Amino acid sequence: MLLDEIGKLRDENRTLTEKISSLQASAIQEAKNPNAAEDRELIDVLKAIEIKVPADLAGGNEVTMNLLDVAYGNRDTLINGVTNAMNASPAEVFFSSS
Repeated sequence: MLLDEIGKLRDENRTLTEKISSLQASAIQEAKNPNAAEDRELIDVLKAIEIKVPADLAGGNEVTMNLLDVAYGNRDTLINGVTNAMNASPAEVFFSSS
């Protein structure tokens, strides 16, 4: 009976120690990046927004993707800037008209 209680307390202690370690790691990460919560919220919002990517940009079939994947996959185009000029790529035209 007493040995069972000691075993349960030992397991509970181990679980609580792991939680403390996890919280400490989170606190350290938060100290390094105070905007982590806002970053996570933005990521969640971008993942929730779905857009249809035209077939000519998606390899032949129209696909639905979340905005985060589209933005990340086209980050170079977005960083360089997009235009709707006559010599613009299909991706640039898509982004400038969306």
